[in-house]
Amino acid sequence: MNHKDYIDQFIDYCQFSKGLSLNTVRAYRLNLQQYLNWLEGKALQPTQVRVTEIDAFVIQLRKENKNSPATVNQKIYCLKSFYKWLLRNDLVQKSPMDLVGNVKQAKKLPVYLTEGEQTSLLQASRVFRKLGNTRDVWLRQRDELLILTFLDTGLRVSELVDIQIKNLDLKQGILKVIGKGNKEREVVLSDRLVKAITEYLRAIKNEPVSNGFLPSRGSSLSRLAKATDTSYQSVYCAVRKGSNGSARLQKIKSFLDEMKSEPVKFLFFGQGGCPMATRHIFRLVRGIGRKAGIANLHPHVMRHSFATNLRRKKADLLLISEALGHASVSTTQIYAHLGGEDYRQELRSLIN
Repeated sequence: MNHKDYIDQFIDYCQFSKGLSLNTVRAYRLNLQQYLNWLEGKALQPTQVRVTEIDAFVIQLRKENKNSPATVNQKIYCLKSFYKWLLRNDLVQKSPMDLVGNVKQAKKLPVYLTEGEQTSLLQASRVFRKLGNTRDVWLRQRDELLILTFLDTGLRVSELVDIQIKNLDLKQGILKVIGKGNKEREVVLSDRLVKAITEYLRAIKNEPVSNGFLPSRGSSLSRLAKATDTSYQSVYCAVRKGSNGSARLQKIKSFLDEMKSEPVKFLFFGQGGCPMATRHIFRLVRGIGRKAGIANLHPHVMRHSFATNLRRKKADLLLISEALGHASVSTTQIYAHLGGEDYRQELRSLIN
């Protein structure tokens, strides 16, 4: 079996038999490719590897400055899964990973936003986008809703971009999401988040057609050209410049009116009505953070902030674990020490 076969068959197993998320599958593919490339340089097959070779590979990873202990441990976990798969298929008699432990990681406190910073962030999201035309009205609502969803649900960015309208029950205040490992869970929505989603969906329903674009329904100049059997240049001139004949323009407008009756699929959508790209989310969050005076903001900081808010309000770790969609409550232990000012005041009273 060549290296490509190892990768393809293992990835198929992870994706279709184990049901791992696409992000995890992508990471496994990259990690396994790196490992097999290293073996190729040693003229070794994965079935010939001993624990000494694994140790040498881990040492090389540690010597590379770009690999943090957490990154190395992710690669180790991938290899453990890979060799379990080899065992399962009788390709090896014993796994060399049995004697390989994780690299020790320094425990770091989670980075989170104070209550004041969260308020500033929401305020910044309302004015982040300059109003230029009628399209910007709903885009401002989207910006605010994006930040509010992160702060009030603690969703991972991969979960947020996949929110579908059909999985929202605004009467019950419940959202169904698919988390890591394709595990479905219910997310409880705050009253203010339900209100924001309702207002946003109303704005989308009444979204004006602007320059041939109706993003929530997947409209674009390219799609208009195809649907109306017209060249892209003709559609551009008809829609953007209002020229090239009123008949063509009327045909395009009629098509757009028909599209308005189509349902919106995703809560946060990009071009073509598809989910927003995660890199777009990161850029948007970082930009709004800068507007609020918060440097290097990313979605996971808001996930930590959500958990910290719960902890500050005396929620136990099991409840926080369920809310975050952690597979094990041990993952939630990083929030065990967090108690906000109440914790500090109580501690001061005990030590003074």
